[in-house]
Amino acid sequence: KNLVDIILSNNGYQVVNLGVKVSIEKMVEAVRESRADILGMSGLLVKSVQIMRENLKAMEAAGLRIPVLLGGAALTENFVVNDCQPVYSGPVCYCRDAFDSLALFRELKETGTIQKSNKP
Repeated sequence: KNLVDIILSNNGYQVVNLGVKVSIEKMVEAVRESRADILGMSGLLVKSVQIMRENLKAMEAAGLRIPVLLGGAALTENFVVNDCQPVYSGPVCYCRDAFDSLALFRELKETGTIQKSNKP
């Protein structure tokens, strides 16, 4: 997550880095307060990947629909497509690395939208 922060910041994007082990309530509050365009979550452990899915359910219940970028060593594109996308109405995208996140930020800036990952 720190590498993503550095790459995005160095490319002119404002990043609000909430740290690690942040509750979904704090994430939702930060999204609303900062009027974020995108939310990113990263997970290095299998448990954190499961929490991402639960966070997406909570974001759906809270009425959020902003694009969400998911990445980290424990995450696979298959999990994002089959387990995360179905529980959230907004775009949910898999990022293999920090440069994928930069490409998606640029896509949002240039087109006003982000396409969901779609490779099962």
